[in-house]
Amino acid sequence: MGQRWTTASVVLAATLLPAAGSPPAGAAKTPADAVATHAFLAAGYAREQAVVAALPASTAAVEGAAGRIGGECPGVLAGSPAFPPFQLTTHRVGARQRGELIRENDQSLDLSRELTLALAMALVQPDRQADLGFASAVEPLQWSNPEIAEAVHLEVASLEERLEPPPNVCVDMRAWVTSGYRILPAETKELFARRRAAAKRGASVRPVLSLLAPYESPADKILVHETEQLTEQEIRPVKAVVRILASLRETLGIARPAPKRRSKLSEPGFLPPLASIAPRAARAAGRYPRQDRQDRRLTADPRRPPQPKGGSKRPTVSGAPAPAAGRSAPRTTGSRTAAPRSPPPARRR
Repeated sequence: MGQRWTTASVVLAATLLPAAGSPPAGAAKTPADAVATHAFLAAGYAREQAVVAALPASTAAVEGAAGRIGGECPGVLAGSPAFPPFQLTTHRVGARQRGELIRENDQSLDLSRELTLALAMALVQPDRQADLGFASAVEPLQWSNPEIAEAVHLEVASLEERLEPPPNVCVDMRAWVTSGYRILPAETKELFARRRAAAKRGASVRPVLSLLAPYESPADKILVHETEQLTEQEIRPVKAVVRILASLRETLGIARPAPKRRSKLSEPGFLPPLASIAPRAARAAGRYPRQDRQDRRLTADPRRPPQPKGGSKRPTVSGAPAPAAGRSAPRTTGSRTAAPRSPPPARRR
């Protein structure tokens, strides 16, 4: 309980399998079950307190392990094959070449996972005494439900895996390089074979806390809630560990910066010069910048006569001659144009 590196299969099993709401059929709740349940929860709470207290030491242990690995084999995988994920789908390769690329990619991923596992095991090394104390406290406990005993046994076995020495990452990576990036070291294969077998066993049973829920007293439920609050504090060093891992991957040559892809927009001849774009863009937006006055005069409508710069501001009809002297210009009323008034006739004497 409260493991910082619980396998994904265990989490998936906890999600898919139904939770235990009551003791199984034929198994009655006994006082011994209640006593064992309280002892298990109390041991888990004590372990979580010790783990939270050791968080600074755990972060320091990860930094120390990363420093040792980075100093022992810097750039060990700098010459390893590098291929983007889209290479197999965008490049036409033969079946044999495709198989070689897949094999190299899988082996590179296994070594990358081994590096992550080495730092994870260094993270939990300061919890060694807390894990041993928890295991010794829960191993003698017994329940009337045999499924609980099996789940507790797997819980203790997972703690024992945490106490194993971390793998020698540099030795395994050098062995892969020496083989011409073709043969994965046997130690790496055995390591992940054990991990997969343990994950498969853990996925076959429900989590311990789910099985113990029917046997919990009100005081036990409060203890479970306090333990969960402590468990949430264990994620505090996660950001630091991720940063350390990313830096170490670059040091070993696993993570290399992707080549910069040149955009077609920057290629010469793909787009017209900016000087020819700006006036058109300004005209499209209805604006005429100061440097575009000459272009505006050249693109004016030739059918429209130029407006007078001064004098009368009366509008003129397009295409009509200017009014003669002594006559008034036609009046405009809205969209209609009124006929000009003629002077009154002279009186005869």
